[in-house]
Amino acid sequence: GVPSEKLYKRSLALQTSRGCPHRCEFCYNLIFNKRKWKGKDSDRVIAEINELVEKYNINGIFVMDDNFFADIKRAKDIFRRAKDLC
Repeated sequence: GVPSEKLYKRSLALQTSRGCPHRCEFCYNLIFNKRKWKGKDSDRVIAEINELVEKYNINGIFVMDDNFFADIKRAKDIFRRAKDLC
């Protein structure tokens, strides 16, 4: 379901990567990003989350990536380290 508005009253969108390595014919990414995926490393993502928490007192993040799970090891590392930050 959709997260409760009260639960994530102070949330922001965060983009941790762009593009997608797959070739889905229906997807804009095939043309727009030429089937390339570029992700920020997990240390940078965690630093950005820390800054958002400290500067804006956020308690939730909405990941706005085309394909956050293109690098599953990176995704798991970010989730593991970010779960207690906000």
